[in-house]
Amino acid sequence: QNPQGGGGDIAYYHDAANGRFIVEYHGVSHYNPTSNHVTGQIVIYDIATRPTLTNDNEIVLQWQQIDYVGPGGGIDADATIGIESPAGDDGIQVVFDGSYDPHHFEIQAGTAIRFTTGVVTGFGTVQGQVTMVPTLPDMTQITLTFGSYTAHPNATGTYQIQNVVANTYSMTVTYAGYEIGQANNFVVRPDSTTILNFQLYRLDPARNLDGVFDRSVPEIRLYWDRPSWTAPEVVSRGRTSTPLDALTGYEVWLGGVGRVTTVTDTFYHYAVTQSRSYNFWIKAIYEGGAADSSNHYRITVDLAADPLQHTIPTEFYIGQNYPNPFNPTTTISYGLPRNTELKLEVFNVLGQRIAVLLEGRQEAGNYSLTFDASQLGTGIYYYRMEAGEFTQMRKMLLLR
Repeated sequence: QNPQGGGGDIAYYHDAANGRFIVEYHGVSHYNPTSNHVTGQIVIYDIATRPTLTNDNEIVLQWQQIDYVGPGGGIDADATIGIESPAGDDGIQVVFDGSYDPHHFEIQAGTAIRFTTGVVTGFGTVQGQVTMVPTLPDMTQITLTFGSYTAHPNATGTYQIQNVVANTYSMTVTYAGYEIGQANNFVVRPDSTTILNFQLYRLDPARNLDGVFDRSVPEIRLYWDRPSWTAPEVVSRGRTSTPLDALTGYEVWLGGVGRVTTVTDTFYHYAVTQSRSYNFWIKAIYEGGAADSSNHYRITVDLAADPLQHTIPTEFYIGQNYPNPFNPTTTISYGLPRNTELKLEVFNVLGQRIAVLLEGRQEAGNYSLTFDASQLGTGIYYYRMEAGEFTQMRKMLLLR
């Protein structure tokens, strides 16, 4: 009530039978002038009685008496009609500080205003089939979301969602490691069925994560291969109408730390500050989501010793050169689990051998060497390591 006086009563009533809560102002005076009074009700409806498209409550303002001197009179300059948040910083107002929107009708005795997010006109059904490439053995962990609805298909990917409020929606279909499926602005009509089918392709993960520790920096040098799916392979699996989501980069993750960084290259150097065990993995990031993680690379670092000289790897490896692209020198790391005959060669894009970096027998251990390309031109080159039955080739880019 007006603290300056003017009289009036305020009462409330919970009409449970009709799903509404009523607050009534009876003969309550205006703030200024106190001689003007209002008799009206604020009616808040239960969503079960008046369902809305967003499951928000409807609010009705209705008047039996309203003494109001319109804009320009300067008398009801503080009059405001509408709804707002408790803090008063967000709301919908018909009259503000005595002024109407020019397109609104004048509030008089016998009028009412209804605030709603949309009237429910009926209910429909949404159903369809989700197909995953490659196929999942159990599809129940796929999540379909639209509006306030969340559902999961059955084990074979079939889904049916009943009693959906008639409205326009956009659906999102998600499953970790696969592209995100979307259906925008589809309409659910009363007493009808909307069919939405989805085909989602796996977002191929990064492969063959490996690394080596270099105490001279000190740092752990990580390197990995790009996802294996190429455009021809996607087409061979039936994806012809739209391209697979583009690969945008890679996230580097470290156990106990979380995401370390995001890169676009297929290598990353992690600065080491303490002796401990490290567990790395890579996530390929696409426009449509994130792939599953790569294999894990684990290494225990002792800053008091140099693994390049004192440890024996458990398997043959040849690392990605660093830096890459390079000009004119770059470093190549490799490891031998046993004494063996070794050959390390460099080729151009025509397959012609242009350099032999190493050839002969070497003891087991971790090694690195520098390749000097000062006599070569800009372009893509390949280096290949042969050690016993092990053969692996990697690509490097020289930019002059």
